[in-house]
Amino acid sequence: MRRTPIRSSSFPLLRKSLFCAAAAVAASLFPASAFSDAGIAVESPLQVDALTAATNEPGQAERIPASALPITVAIVDYIKPSPNEPVLRATIDALQAAFGPDNIRIVHASLLNLQQLVQERKVDVFLASAGFYLRVQHLGATPLANVASRAYPNSNSNDASAFIVSASRKDLNSLADLRGKRLVTSTPLAYTGLTIPQGELLRQGFQPDDFFSSTLFLGDGSAMVNALRLIREGEADVGFFRICFLEDWIQRHPGDASTFKVINRLDGSARPEPCMRSTELYPSWTMASTPATDPRVTRYIIRILFQIPPQGPDGLYWSVATDFSKIDNLYHELKIGPYAHLQEWTWRRFFDEYGVELGFILLFVLGLIFHSFRSQQLVEKRTAALQEAMRTQEKLRAEAEEANSRLAALSKSRAVSQLSSIFAHEVRQPLATISLYVFGLEKKISRGTVNLTAFANIIRKIADQTKRINEIVERVRAYGKSEEPHPKVLNLNDAAARAIDDLRKVGFPIKAVSFSPCNVPAPIYADPLDVELVALNLIKNALEAVKPLGDAGRVRVTVSEAPQDAKIPAGVILTVEDNGQPLSDEDFSRLSNMQPSKKTEGLGFGLAIVRGILERARGHLYFTRLPSGGLRAEARFLSFREVKAAFVSEEKAL
Repeated sequence: MRRTPIRSSSFPLLRKSLFCAAAAVAASLFPASAFSDAGIAVESPLQVDALTAATNEPGQAERIPASALPITVAIVDYIKPSPNEPVLRATIDALQAAFGPDNIRIVHASLLNLQQLVQERKVDVFLASAGFYLRVQHLGATPLANVASRAYPNSNSNDASAFIVSASRKDLNSLADLRGKRLVTSTPLAYTGLTIPQGELLRQGFQPDDFFSSTLFLGDGSAMVNALRLIREGEADVGFFRICFLEDWIQRHPGDASTFKVINRLDGSARPEPCMRSTELYPSWTMASTPATDPRVTRYIIRILFQIPPQGPDGLYWSVATDFSKIDNLYHELKIGPYAHLQEWTWRRFFDEYGVELGFILLFVLGLIFHSFRSQQLVEKRTAALQEAMRTQEKLRAEAEEANSRLAALSKSRAVSQLSSIFAHEVRQPLATISLYVFGLEKKISRGTVNLTAFANIIRKIADQTKRINEIVERVRAYGKSEEPHPKVLNLNDAAARAIDDLRKVGFPIKAVSFSPCNVPAPIYADPLDVELVALNLIKNALEAVKPLGDAGRVRVTVSEAPQDAKIPAGVILTVEDNGQPLSDEDFSRLSNMQPSKKTEGLGFGLAIVRGILERARGHLYFTRLPSGGLRAEARFLSFREVKAAFVSEEKAL
């Protein structure tokens, strides 16, 4: 949120001029010993300045017009006892000595009454907190001097608050611990009693308005002494006090040294301070004049204030505060004093707060209007272009449909070609078996050695192979129609043995094949013909790989349970190993990537068919080159138990 303070530009300039004049008077009038206690040393002037010469002339008080007298000095009600009282008494005595007792009228007023007096111009000079001065700055108040001391010589940072609790309260150690507790303090407008503490709460992220469960206001004067009693007796949890209040109390009541403690201490150990504090430091008591004061009176009062030597054991004296911005920021954050209007929304505040944002919104709206107008023109311009584009698109669509028709015809032709290749590849084996049976039958007939029993046996075997061909035809048709296979529970041992027997029947050198079935039943859930095709293709490929080795060629077929692995479901493995020639990297890559075979015989679709069958059965095909040469092929099938569990999971998901 953008900050919008309401200030008068003339006040800082006037205040700066008065500060310079006050500093000049102090430098010219004070002897070096006057500030020795405060740590400030100045040399005596070589010549007297005009201000000093004018105010030192005899009868100067009589030169002040009678209309400016008597001078009303208002003193705000403050918490007693106060360490600033010595300089207050010395100031009143000095003013009465300079102007005469009858020309100085002392008025004591509360904060609200004093603000009304300043507004009605019924007071010439007032002594109050720096916070009160900021409250009435817009009424024309001008600071003349601020209280400083030997312990806190910086007039910009010499007042703060202390959060005092009972030392026996182990649960109260930070500001967060005070949430919902009972507070005791002086008045709702107190500078160190409420305003500064609320600023500290806000600085640490708390909302002061509803932070405490209850707040007890005791009033000004000596009433705050009772606050310590309330804290001691447990009727209040925490009290807000001005800085050094507890130290002064303990000095007069040593027995309470261990009764109270200050929390949220900000007085650093690196630079020890005389008093404990819970907040940042701000300017202290301020002597200020109002627009009702005659300028000659103001000038004379400034001289008097800076002639007062340090007072009391703390060495209190009048100095000049040059920075009230911390108090200004405090009031702004709390939205009080000159910023109380921030608590209420008005059109002026709304524009002050969000003027920039409104400007951007207005520009955005104007941009939308321009964009809408421009878009309308573009729409009309591009509508014609769009119509032309649509005509062109319609023409392209017709051409695309024609091209798609051609592609569909080509794709269908390619699919028929692939299905024909699969059929030719798989039907070759049973046809070869039938051919051998027919050849054997012809031999027996030509020799006249055939008998009805042998004839019937051969005919039955030919019928079996014919049935097998029919099954292959149906399966190829199912592939073409994207029909699902017909799986059932079968033993992989039996499927592998049947494949070896079929290869023996068609003349493959089965003596090179050794078969090691699984010691336990190896049930899988798959289509029987699919499983047999997998075994046939893998074993036939291995036999062809060892064919160049002659009798030294070996093919080992094994059915085993898959090793237990948490990452891989349980299953059964058909392993086919051969000791053929080592494969080159290129040939092994062709196997792994399922590229067509380079063999002169066959169509090169065997392994592709095997992999397709395994994928439909949720299995996998792996190849491994053996160190001694040859290849290991592993067809992994899911066990019947795993397949059943997968089906159950899918049904639940649906």
